[in-house]
Amino acid sequence: MLLLKIFDSLADQINHFSIGRSAFILRNIMQLVVWAKKNAEILGLMVNEPHVAPEELAAVRAQTLVIAGTKDMIRDDHTRLIVGSIPEAKLVILPGDHFIAAKEPETFNRAVLDFLQN
Repeated sequence: MLLLKIFDSLADQINHFSIGRSAFILRNIMQLVVWAKKNAEILGLMVNEPHVAPEELAAVRAQTLVIAGTKDMIRDDHTRLIVGSIPEAKLVILPGDHFIAAKEPETFNRAVLDFLQN
């Protein structure tokens, strides 16, 4: 909430500027503020959630596939900790980032299908 208050205060101050280059720079800052406010919840979740202990993951008994991207925002050591904590989990690392399923659905779907068929 403090972050949103700071953004609101900054936005109010920026709205009072409207001259030359300063206005251009401040408009760009304002766009960033608007984006951050819209995405504050998801950004907070990415930073703070979920908190699942490796010991809890050890209780998973379902076949599990963990897919990560070569340029994923989740650290490789964290991904490998997750996989190592789930009994017999399989890890597939695909070329791409965290949003590989949306950006490369055929590649993602092939990895899932291969997992399900084996």
